[in-house]
Amino acid sequence: AKPDILYHRLTPKDKFLIIASDGIWDMLTPLQAVKLVGEHMKGKVHFNPLKLPKKDIQLGDINELLLHRKESLKSKPKDRNAATHLIRHAIGGTEYGVD
Repeated sequence: AKPDILYHRLTPKDKFLIIASDGIWDMLTPLQAVKLVGEHMKGKVHFNPLKLPKKDIQLGDINELLLHRKESLKSKPKDRNAATHLIRHAIGGTEYGVD
């Protein structure tokens, strides 16, 4: 396998560098990876769009899901470092577990 190599002159505006294998890039776009790391560094929790079950669901259940997400906005990301955070999201994980 031949690696993709990019050259970039670092500037004071650069905040981090993501070095990853195909396993990450097959699952996340560069924009998604940058967003995840940036939000992790700022202490924000990342949410995937809310997906409701295809079966019947009660309004109260939807309200409970939304309240849980709202409460999570007050917390720090679950992962201690950005690398673990990226891997968790690449394998389909969220702050609540694996989707």
